[in-house]
Parts: sequence; structure tokens; C-alpha cells
Amino acid sequence: MASALTPTTNDIPGFAGYPPAQPAASGQQVNVAEAIWRYRWAVMIPVIVGAVCGLLIYLQLPETYRSTTRLMIESDNAAVLDQLTGEVMGGVPSIDIVKSQLFSDRVMAMAFAAPRMQPFREDFTNDLGVFASDVLDNMELEPEVEDLKTAQSLVMLLHFDNENEAMVKEAVTSFSESLQRYYNDNYKSGRNDLRKLVRQASEELYPQLLEQERRYGDFRRSAPLVWDSEGRAINPHRERMMALLESRSELSERVASKKIELAQLEQIAEQMKEDPENALGVVGELLEKKFTLPSTENRLNELQQGDFVLAETLLKEDLLPLSIERAKLAEQFNENHPSVKALDVQIEGMREEMAKLLADRTDRVKELIGETMADPRQRATEAMKAIILAASSEVKMLEAQSELLREQWVEEQRSAVKLAQFEMDDEQQRRSIERTRELLDEMENKLAAFNMDDEDRGTRVVELKSPTQAYQVGPSILKTVGVGGVLGILLGCGLAMLLEKNANTFRDSDEIADTLGTPVLTHVPFYKGRVKKGSKSEPNPYEELDPSLAVIHMPAAVASEAIRSCRTNLFFELSGKRSNGSIIQVTSPLPGDGKSTIAGNLACSIAQAGKRTLLIDCDLRRPQMTDNFGLEGENGLTN
Repeated sequence: MASALTPTTNDIPGFAGYPPAQPAASGQQVNVAEAIWRYRWAVMIPVIVGAVCGLLIYLQLPETYRSTTRLMIESDNAAVLDQLTGEVMGGVPSIDIVKSQLFSDRVMAMAFAAPRMQPFREDFTNDLGVFASDVLDNMELEPEVEDLKTAQSLVMLLHFDNENEAMVKEAVTSFSESLQRYYNDNYKSGRNDLRKLVRQASEELYPQLLEQERRYGDFRRSAPLVWDSEGRAINPHRERMMALLESRSELSERVASKKIELAQLEQIAEQMKEDPENALGVVGELLEKKFTLPSTENRLNELQQGDFVLAETLLKEDLLPLSIERAKLAEQFNENHPSVKALDVQIEGMREEMAKLLADRTDRVKELIGETMADPRQRATEAMKAIILAASSEVKMLEAQSELLREQWVEEQRSAVKLAQFEMDDEQQRRSIERTRELLDEMENKLAAFNMDDEDRGTRVVELKSPTQAYQVGPSILKTVGVGGVLGILLGCGLAMLLEKNANTFRDSDEIADTLGTPVLTHVPFYKGRVKKGSKSEPNPYEELDPSLAVIHMPAAVASEAIRSCRTNLFFELSGKRSNGSIIQVTSPLPGDGKSTIAGNLACSIAQAGKRTLLIDCDLRRPQMTDNFGLEGENGLTN
């Protein structure tokens, strides 16, 4: 069985153990730094060419001159707080706005029409469009302040580049003066326009305020509302609703208390009906009053007096609606109004008639009950009945009053709802008048401020430094040559990477093992063979052999140790084969790769290990083994 030991394509004798040249694996990562260094000649050539091209371009470029001035934009406007970001914004415009104004048609036309630009208009064929195109390409506005948001002034440099050395300074001066005039004209125009608008607004608001006040006066005279001392509208029905609600609440509490009291009186009278005199005493303690049984005459007088009181209470109950109506009319109009006086007459007449009827009824009652008041027990019973009757009448009277108050409250509520729209109209007209008055006051204050302060204040452009004399800024040999060199570096690096990708050479042993799938047996370093000369006492029997046989001439050398390592690895690899490695072939793709050197050294090493070894040179065109072992003229492979 034959095992292959293949040397590299390297022409240096003594290198062995590398397989034949193959293209690099496609998925392998490329080390950029190593590739550039390996193909540094491919990088240097484009760099040199790029630098030379940059130098040639520099020699062809015309000279460019620049003039610079320093401008400042300052503002008297107060800084404002940005509600979205919370930052304090300065009063000056942003640099983008200033650039837009500088390159606007108006400023461009003013600069081109300036007398100092008259000698240079022919350079632009007297065409504003050509001049504007050149300015856009060669003029630059550079801010010197980084924090432009909160600044109250903006300092910037104005540069202009051109091939005409005499024109650059005049152009910068023209644009500086034009920008200053642009800001001054804009501020004056804006101030006059604002003054005109404020005066016009004031003239329109004053008649509007008078008309609103006139309409509001007519409304107050016709609306069924009343107004307090501060001019706020009051709904009288709502006020009476609140009073009625409060009275009804108090009355409801009294009704509940009287009902409880009546129930207790009825319970006492029922339980002590056999002893009315004691019952009268208990009732007195309950009511915190002292009851005595008077004489018949006194009792009749008391009944008559009580009847008068009860009748008076009923009379007041009957007259209550008329009294409420009379109070409403008196509040709405006055005490001397005819309707109020008519109600007074009606109430007084009803009171007199009720008094007459009451007198007649009490006399008749006195006659009827006079005979039944002789017995004390009977008088006590009658007294209890009278107390219960009075309490029951009082409860009924209070309930009737409560119901009457409820009906009056409902009626007042309906009336209050009807007046609600008048209240809304009143509030709306008052707010409208107030807003108009505030706007008018504000306009008058602004107009007064304009009249008092006529200084030219606002946003201004100030020239801090006059334009400099023209100085050369181009062309720059560093820029042109540097750009050419950088482009050359980029091109060279790309070329180096392309060569590295397409290289067909292995760079390390791992590539060989991965590509061929076979192990690398050893690495044989480069060595220079040397034959040890023998002496007469100790002749060297191998003196005639070729110096490349290191295992014979230099057994302790590193190359000899590498050959022995190759031998050991071969024996280990072939130990499991049935043929036991009886045939070993050494070959390479090209002449001069070191086949003869490796084969000769390996054969000598195997022989030194005590194995019978036959070294056969199969190269019939250029055999080398006969020379290495000094066998010229001896039998060979063809024999």
C-alpha cells in the first residue's frame, strides 16, 4: 500500500509535508491587514499614481481668493419659554432663517445693484441669475455661537470665495450692507403696519362696545329680573323658592313633632278615661303645663277665648295665599302700587267679616255648653277632649300650610325656569362687554406705548469687523495630493483584497488539512546542507553524498529532527494497514519542489531505524538520486 507525502510548490529544497497548491477555501475569512501587507506593492502603486494625479490637478487649478467679515444680529425682544420643551428661546432668528434671508431675491438684488459692484457686473454678463448662482456656490455664512436657541445675539462670519481678487471684498461689503438694510426696512415696515393695525382695531372696538352696552341696557329694562348692588342678575323666583323650601322644612319638623304629641295625648286619654282629672295632670306634665278646672264662668270665657284664637289661626290660614301674593307684588313693584293696595283692602275686609262670624258662633257655643259644665269630672273630660281637639286641629293646620308651601314652591320653580334663559342672556352679554372692554384697553395701551417709544428697536444687523483684504485660500496642494493619495489607498486596498480572494496559495497548514482532508505529517524548515570533512585518522564514509542529506551529515539539526518526526508519523499512520506501508511514494506537481531531498532523507532515516529500505528514482528525464548518492554509471530503474 502506498502513502503519499507531498511537498509544497516551494523551490527551496528541504521543505516537505505540504500538499499541492489549491485555491483558498471560498468561505474562509480574509485578514485585511495581512492581505494589504502581503500585496503592499499593489497598494503603493495606486497611492503613487493618485498622489501624482492630485499634483497635476493642483497645477491646473486657478487661484481662489476669499474675503471675510464678522456680523452680529442682536434683538431687543424678550426671551420666551417654549411650552413644549421647557427651554428659554432667545429673541434672535435661527441661523437657517438668516441664511434664507441672505440668499433671498431681495437681498441678492440689492447687493448686485450696489454701486461698488458696478465694475464687476460684466463678469456675470449683467445677469442677476448668473450672479445669484455664483453667490450660492461660493458664499458661506458660519455661526460663531453654538447655543443659538437661548442667545439674545448671533455672531457669524460671512465668507465669499472667487477667482477675482478685487471683487471678493466688494461683494462681501455689498452683502453686509444689503442684509443690514433688509433688517432695518423690515422692522420699520413691520412697526408701522402694527401701529396701523392697533389703531384700526381700537376704532372698530369702541363703537362695538357702545352698541353692546346699549343692547344690554335695553335688555335690563325689559327682562323680568332684579339686579343687586354689584350688577349681578338675580332670579326673584329662585330666591323665593329657597325661602319657601326653608320654611317648609321647618314646618315639616313641627308637623312630625305635633303628630307624636297628638298620639301620646290620645293614648293617655284612652288609658285613663275613667279618671279624667288625673289624665289631665299627666297631660300637663307631658306638655310641661299646669291645667286647673276653672269655674263654669271662667271656663266659658276660656272656651270663648280659645275659640277666638282657633278662629284667628284659621283666618290666617285662609288669608295666607293673599298675603304671599301681596308680598310678591310689593317686592316686584312697591308698597304704593294699586295692586298692592287692592289686596290690602281685600285682606282687611275678609278679616272684619270673619271677626263678626266668630263673635256670633262663640256666643251660640256658650249658650249650648253652659249647662254641661257643672260636674268637675265632666269638665275634666271635656278639657281632655278640648286639648286633643286643639292638638289635632294644629296638626291639620300645619299640614295644610305645608301643602300650600309645596304648591307655592312648585309654582315658583316653574317661574324660575322661565327666567333661566334671561339669566343666561344676561351673563353672556356681560361677558361679551367685558371681553370687548379688555381688548379695547389693551389696544389703547399698545398704541400709547408705540407713541411713547419711537426708537428703532427690535432685531438689527451690526457689522463688527470690516471685510478683510482678499487672501488666497486655494488651490491647496495638501488637499489635492491628499485626496489623490486617499483615493489611491482605497483603490490599492481594494486591489489587494481582490488578489487575496483570488490567490491559489495556501497560507498555513490548517488550510491544507481543511481543503484536502488529510493530516500534515511534519514541517521541514529551510536548512543549508554542509558535509563534514573527514581526517586521515577518522575518514568520513559519507563524504561523497550530497549535502542535502541532512539526517546523515547533520543528525542533530532541526531539519533532521523534522525528517525523523515525519518517519514516526508515517509509521503511526500505516501501523493498522495490512501491507504495513511497504511502499511510500513522494511526489510534487512541479520540478524543484524538493521531492528528491525529502525522499533521500526519509529513506536514510527509515534505514537508520533498522528497516530494509529501497529508494527508487522514477524520474527518467532528470534523475537526481544518482547524483545525491554518488552512483553515476550504476544500474538504474530501466536495468
